[in-house]
Amino acid sequence: FSLPLFEHGSTTVAVPLPLPNINRHWGVSALFSRIHAVDMLLILKTLIIERSVLIIGDSSHLVTSCTCALRELLTPYEWASTFMPLLPSHMLDFVNSPVPFIIGIAVENTKSCQAIENDERVLEAISTGLTCINLSTNSVKFTTETGVVDILKGCPTPKRTLVHAQHKLQKMHSSCHALRSFENFIEVGLSEKEISAIDNIRKIVSEYFLGLSDSIGAKKNGWQNFGVSVDEGEAFDFVPSTFVDSLNKQLQSLECRVKFQE
Repeated sequence: FSLPLFEHGSTTVAVPLPLPNINRHWGVSALFSRIHAVDMLLILKTLIIERSVLIIGDSSHLVTSCTCALRELLTPYEWASTFMPLLPSHMLDFVNSPVPFIIGIAVENTKSCQAIENDERVLEAISTGLTCINLSTNSVKFTTETGVVDILKGCPTPKRTLVHAQHKLQKMHSSCHALRSFENFIEVGLSEKEISAIDNIRKIVSEYFLGLSDSIGAKKNGWQNFGVSVDEGEAFDFVPSTFVDSLNKQLQSLECRVKFQE
């Protein structure tokens, strides 16, 4: 629809319907058009175990939308630690913060992005849990913290389904001006087909993470099966060890069934 700004003026603002969703659509599309689907899942899994992610790029709207989309993709989980979509580059010391974070930094060009990526402070942080996404080169430097990536890579992933969905989106990306230009995205929005392709990726990721939580995510308030009521039922203490014990028993049962098939 369009709206005249002045009663007798000629200036008109046109807004596409449905209204564009920057985080859910533009941001997710920008991430999956630049970073391989398997790497994206690995990045998200590092966040779930409270490791930090730094996103750098040469466009402020690209960096901020991708940073917000990264947090959005954690659904059904919620990021409870530090979140700064756009941090000034002169505050790079923050990457050595002991608190987990998701932050974005926008600089002038690809050369400046690479300078940040290879900065001693960033390299030190990568050795202790930081993963760095460079949007200007479409590359990822995963944390080299001992054991972290190996453990996460060992988890099963919906690789084939997600990669297929990514390829479908990338084909659209090559022909859709609204997916390649932030200005066009705001001006004309996306088609139902393009929105559906992006929402499908979000659905695959969300269902995958919901499955990681096992019975906690199987139903509403499933976490209440793993803890105790306190203060005469006024409060509830979640006990992680009871959840882990439940998973261990399931693994033992699975191991027995596998042995019987030998």
